[in-house]
Amino acid sequence: MTAASNRFLRRNGCVLAFLWLLGSGRAETNSSPTLEHLWPQWRGPHANEVAPFANPPTHWSETENIRWKVALPGKGHSSPIVLSNAVYVLAAAPAGPEQGPVYDTAPGVHDSIPVTHRHQYLALALSRSNGRTLWQTLLREEFPHEGGHVTGSPLSNSPISDGESIFAFLGSRGLYALNLKGEIQWQKDLGKMLTLHAHGEGSSPAIYRDTLVVNWDHEGDDFIVAFDKQTGQELWRQPRDEETSWATPLSVSSAIRNAENRLAEPGIGRGKLLRQLPLRACVHRLAARAGDF
Repeated sequence: MTAASNRFLRRNGCVLAFLWLLGSGRAETNSSPTLEHLWPQWRGPHANEVAPFANPPTHWSETENIRWKVALPGKGHSSPIVLSNAVYVLAAAPAGPEQGPVYDTAPGVHDSIPVTHRHQYLALALSRSNGRTLWQTLLREEFPHEGGHVTGSPLSNSPISDGESIFAFLGSRGLYALNLKGEIQWQKDLGKMLTLHAHGEGSSPAIYRDTLVVNWDHEGDDFIVAFDKQTGQELWRQPRDEETSWATPLSVSSAIRNAENRLAEPGIGRGKLLRQLPLRACVHRLAARAGDF
């Protein structure tokens, strides 16, 4: 297991992942031949923790095999993505004066962090060669309604790119499409999430062709929603009945979703549930058949 996998499991424990399936057994993501040489989304070009054309070092330390290291303006467990000459990352930075601590009150809450500041939710581009900040865009500023778990962060959703745009789903803070200059092209506000035990949010979006899919599972009304990635127009929304999950969609050969107690297969075209089977699982997965686009 990779170091990245270990960090992910320590942070998340039981997690949810979204899966899409095409004709082959290999994950079918938004990867073009160019993107396959890069790292355009969480867990890599095929969302399987593999960089097919890379030759990374197997050992590193504070001084060995480190090209550069820079401080970020805020925290974020979101994974960086890498395009040709830039590294793109999300962060949440405390803003303004410290306020009296606000504690989470969700049922069963434990090990949560009190909120003491407003936060600025940021997207950044850093030079791949030296770590210099190329641009920084403020996506939203607000006082968080949940503090999250002590092992989490105020921004754990990872961005994704099709090579032309950057898409950032910040859960309760909205969904954003930016160009490679950091300019917001469109944005959507989907509401406010209330997560299990107030442990925070972390689902990342997924792309198939011209469609961007977002999972919205929390302790309220759940749904899966798809948008036109160019315009932000909502294409479909499918209500669901699930508990909080932290799933990220993934394109693979047939559409299967692991829910709390079943396997479910929704059709991606309109989010229609095709079939489901009984299952007991800790990992939640959602999938949609890409042939239905």
